[in-house]
Amino acid sequence: ALKVDFRIAPFKTGTWKKFSNHDKPAHNQVNQIEADAAGLLWFATLDGVWSFDGNEFLDRTKEADILSGPVNAMLPGADGTMWFGMSSSVVRYDGGKFVRFTTADGLADNRVNALLPDRDGAAWFATDFGISQYDGKKFTSLARSNGVPDKFVYAIHRSADGAIWFGTYGAGVTRFDGKISVNFTKAEGLADDRVRKIFGGPDGVVWFGTWGGGVSRYDGTNFTTLSQKDGLAHNSVNAFHRDEGGVMWFGTEGGVSRYDGKTFVNFTTADGLAHNRVRAIHRDANGTLWFGTDGGLSRYDERTTGKAVVAPQSARANTEAKAKPKTASPPKPSENATSRASTRPLELKPTWKAGARYVYRVDITQTVQFRFPGMPRAMKQEFEMGQVYALSPGKERDGGGRELEMKFLEHELSAREGNNVFVDFDSKMGDAPTREPNPLAVPLRNLTGARMMCLLSADYKLEKIADYTGFVEKLSAGAPDEGRQIFSQVYSEDLFQQIADGGRRFLPEARSIGESWSSRPELTMWLSGIIAVEAGHTFKGWEQRDERKCLAYQFAGPITTTSLRSPILPSMDLDDGKVAAKIWFDPELGAIVESQIDEVLFTRMDSSGQASPGQVQQRITIKLVDLRKADE
Repeated sequence: ALKVDFRIAPFKTGTWKKFSNHDKPAHNQVNQIEADAAGLLWFATLDGVWSFDGNEFLDRTKEADILSGPVNAMLPGADGTMWFGMSSSVVRYDGGKFVRFTTADGLADNRVNALLPDRDGAAWFATDFGISQYDGKKFTSLARSNGVPDKFVYAIHRSADGAIWFGTYGAGVTRFDGKISVNFTKAEGLADDRVRKIFGGPDGVVWFGTWGGGVSRYDGTNFTTLSQKDGLAHNSVNAFHRDEGGVMWFGTEGGVSRYDGKTFVNFTTADGLAHNRVRAIHRDANGTLWFGTDGGLSRYDERTTGKAVVAPQSARANTEAKAKPKTASPPKPSENATSRASTRPLELKPTWKAGARYVYRVDITQTVQFRFPGMPRAMKQEFEMGQVYALSPGKERDGGGRELEMKFLEHELSAREGNNVFVDFDSKMGDAPTREPNPLAVPLRNLTGARMMCLLSADYKLEKIADYTGFVEKLSAGAPDEGRQIFSQVYSEDLFQQIADGGRRFLPEARSIGESWSSRPELTMWLSGIIAVEAGHTFKGWEQRDERKCLAYQFAGPITTTSLRSPILPSMDLDDGKVAAKIWFDPELGAIVESQIDEVLFTRMDSSGQASPGQVQQRITIKLVDLRKADE
């Protein structure tokens, strides 16, 4: 018998009102909405902070310049304080003054992505370089040895059982009970390893909003995923809200979804939403819902019936009859804007010492995964490369700068897919047996002991490699044509330049400790090509590294490159990706002691007309292992 299932969507009642930058707040992108202890609503935007007392919007950025720029997160305290997570610091407001904290005060990184309250006014901070805790007096950072993530932490939440959850970009989520850490990824049922937001209700259920995978619901035992297939407006989820009846609201890249446990009802710009990319949801004391979007604010009263309206022109400038804010007038900016960053600029200037021999070791690990249609499991390839090399400054160049000789002392290379080993070479032991002959055997053997000449600019940063083509031809003499071609692709000129440079080209000029700035550097991703990064930089300050007193500098940000055209790997389109790098510089030596670069890319590759999702992860570590006279 024919079975017919009639489903009627709930009626969309309610009245919408939009506020754009013409009406205030000043920037259309609203990242978070919070209420303070006095009942004021606060709005974190892409350029500053605003508050609303029910009648009037107030630009709080005018009170303190340190609030200008992107504000990623806010945290109201029970004592009336308010924390602001910026892209260049974290700021605390106590009702009278604004105080700025940076890495100079112990913060793990100046880019703060999420905040969490703790007991007695303490707070947790999720950053691009790990997690910090503030006890009211000082900052401490959780060590990686605790099992907590130390890169790309974008969400933080305390669940009903007291455990703290950390959401990351690329490494899933970690549950930390104060002693033991447990990591959950797609392998355990999480919708995606890129987690944007975490939310928990009084029932103990924890929700995870992801990039592209939808929403995951964790009941303490199992994960359940809700996606567009189930009715969710979009699979990228940025915000959560749970009402008194247990109904969940999700802010997505494609609108707002209301979920009662069985049925989704979606709201978009067609219904009155200011923009379909929704970043924040908040219900005020009157029961009205506020949505922060990329097109401004939307206010929704679901208890009424009516059409969407836009704030009238008169509301944009009319302040004569507005009520006064509920907090006292703040002091002047000169009195309330306090910065704790060091004001004395320091230089990170490389100074190659003639007659010295700097011995470094570089290690590169790369994992490439793709899931092709019809395959039961993802294809996973692993590549590793290690080199020990010596850098010896030579004679000065006309017009400034020096020659820099790079001599290769040891070398390892391996490539495998599961149990299938393609290449396994170690210069200390020779070429290990593989299923197929190693076409790289000849140039790899010739690389040990080989010398390459690099040319330094007047500021002692690497400018270029002299006669790279001749260097490769000399190493490849006697190798099969396939070996010559693969060697020049695996060991490109860009890769050798990045290894020899060791991060010196990223070193800033004179900067103050705690200072932040932005740039768009390019990096060589081994086997994959050149990637561009929208990087936020921080001069972190003094740190001990291998018993040396070093100045630490770091940067992180999203990858802006949209495609990779690798000579080794298949061509890939990039959905998104992140880079985080840290460099330790010893000013007494005038040399970099260590540099680390972590990269994670989420890609798509065309396979028989279908898009195959993939992921590429890479870490490069370059470390000074010895320093002696050139003739020793």
